[in-house]
Amino acid sequence: MSKNFRHSSRRIVIIAAAAASGFLGSLVHANAVASEKLAPPAGSKTVMKTAAIGVQIYKCANTDGKFAWMFVAPEADLFDMAGKRIGKHGAGPFWEMSDGSKVNGAVAQREDSTRPGAIPHLLLTSKSTGTAGTITNVKYLQRVNTLGGVAPVGGCVSASDTDTAARVYYTADYYFFE
Repeated sequence: MSKNFRHSSRRIVIIAAAAASGFLGSLVHANAVASEKLAPPAGSKTVMKTAAIGVQIYKCANTDGKFAWMFVAPEADLFDMAGKRIGKHGAGPFWEMSDGSKVNGAVAQREDSTRPGAIPHLLLTSKSTGTAGTITNVKYLQRVNTLGGVAPVGGCVSASDTDTAARVYYTADYYFFE
């Protein structure tokens, strides 16, 4: 069985289990769990809340004789409150909805998650790069309520590990603001 098939199969099982257990409906909370540091500017209006389920991809790299996991890209599916897949999130970073609307983001603020092993919470600025649609006018995004996604602890220790990829599962809530 190929490595890619195993990852795809595991991802499908996780998504199916999450949907069946009602996890997706509870993943996106009524209010973003974010500090003032991650708040969008006053007057910003929430236009969408999504749950993301996917992976954070890392690559083992040798920098001046030191081996470390380097972040490469996110790869996640975005779900609405009913558990329906409505978009995707990927390298750039970008968020693209099924209607073709798409934004690219840049980190404006970062704050560590209080959950061990969870990637940081973020406030991002965004720019529309897709067709007119659901998120065309989005100017800010928040990534909050993160679980998982941090780089592996081991496995990147020698030259033989260089260029090895690690796909670390994560979930997060994304809030989109105009």
